[in-house]
Amino acid sequence: NDKTSLELVKPFVEAFLSIQDSDTVDTLKDRGFDIDLASLKSMDEGGYNLFGRVVPLFDNKLSLIEYYSIINDLKGEVFELYKLIFETANKLDMNEKSAIQEIQQPITNPLLQEISELLLANKNLILTGAPGTGKTYLAKILAEAWGAEHKLIQFHPSYDYTDFVEGLRPIQNEEGEVGFELRDGVFKSFCKKALKPIEAYNFDEVYERFIDDLSEKSLEFVTPVQKKPFKVEVTNHRNCKATPMYENASSMSVTRNHIQIYFETGKVNGWKPYLIPICDYIENNYNLKLAATLDTDKKFIIILDEINRAEISKVLGELFFSIDPGYRGESGRVTTQYANLQTEEDVFKDGFYIPDNVYIIGTMNDIDRSVESFDFAMRRRFAWKEIKAEDRLSMWEDQIGDWAEEAKQRLITLNSAFEDIQGLSAAYHVGPAYFLKLADYDGDFDKLWTYHLESLLFEYLRGYPDANEQLVILKNAYDLVEADASNDR
Repeated sequence: NDKTSLELVKPFVEAFLSIQDSDTVDTLKDRGFDIDLASLKSMDEGGYNLFGRVVPLFDNKLSLIEYYSIINDLKGEVFELYKLIFETANKLDMNEKSAIQEIQQPITNPLLQEISELLLANKNLILTGAPGTGKTYLAKILAEAWGAEHKLIQFHPSYDYTDFVEGLRPIQNEEGEVGFELRDGVFKSFCKKALKPIEAYNFDEVYERFIDDLSEKSLEFVTPVQKKPFKVEVTNHRNCKATPMYENASSMSVTRNHIQIYFETGKVNGWKPYLIPICDYIENNYNLKLAATLDTDKKFIIILDEINRAEISKVLGELFFSIDPGYRGESGRVTTQYANLQTEEDVFKDGFYIPDNVYIIGTMNDIDRSVESFDFAMRRRFAWKEIKAEDRLSMWEDQIGDWAEEAKQRLITLNSAFEDIQGLSAAYHVGPAYFLKLADYDGDFDKLWTYHLESLLFEYLRGYPDANEQLVILKNAYDLVEADASNDR
């Protein structure tokens, strides 16, 4: 109640404005999503702003194909946008001071140094260990330390090849005709970004000048072969709209991406009769300089959270071969099952491969009984590092204050008690992340046990004939009962 609605939403508005030129937003714009940035920047208390696309109704009903198109949007690009907004807002949140401090000097941490060296040497790394040891957090911190662009994907049992690599998605054109479109999965898109040339040339500047000029007056051209006239105007998204100059003609969109790909690769991705005259005009009337190079030193890290919760062979498909660290780069090209549908301008037209500057970090809790064991052939393609509970006590700094020393004693004693229970091991230890809840309970260890630890440990002991008795032993260890008795003696 100490903030207005506008103050609460402001961090997310600022986050969205800071990523408005990202690939995720551009993809949505190309699919017809629209937003009024001017009104977003000047929102008042009680105001609102919509970001969406118009969906046609037929006989006042939503078609089945449009329904699935909406579902795909929500599952795909829209979800990625919301995730990107929240991730960006979190980065801008100054309350995460402890994380920022660790990011500023991360490699001085011996554990992080070891993880960094393992990843550099092996390209693929899995962080395993007990729940609550901060494995995902460590992966993010390492990416920040490297200055690497990174992406986090959480695997789950229904995650598959079409989500990760590529797959066909239903679409419906403006005439209502139904078809399918090949779309990149998150990993293929990520690998394409790793191969994207650094923009050390002036395309951005030239394109903006061209669009500004085009905003003042439309241009007229003729198609190269048939010599048919058409005019070019600017769309709301600062793309080009080409319209043949005859009655009832349909307009075609020539996007910034179409133009940039043509200048960078010479390949036509879109409406060729309209694209080439527009590009020729830009080249002849603006001082365009092309000097694109690959930034091979920039690293890209993809974090596969809960990697063992998905069926790895189903997710990777043909990439089972390419993921081997010995086959990074073009030597690891594989032909995917959708190879015949690739467009000419696709960088992976001749086969998909994982670029040399792409690194993979997986995280997993190997005590999860809901998943099968990790594939042995895949195991040898990764280096493995166990993150132990006692290695991560540093996460308590500036978090639980005066309770840290007692929390350390309770954690160590509790985890030691697991050694006396047959069938349990260090993989079942309680991670220090659980004790961060002490800040919410004003240091009440009993509440931490009752609301968080007891149910976890009971799940560990499920199926044991003496589960209740063993749980009492663990509770006594947590309460330091034996230690106190020893001190009395």
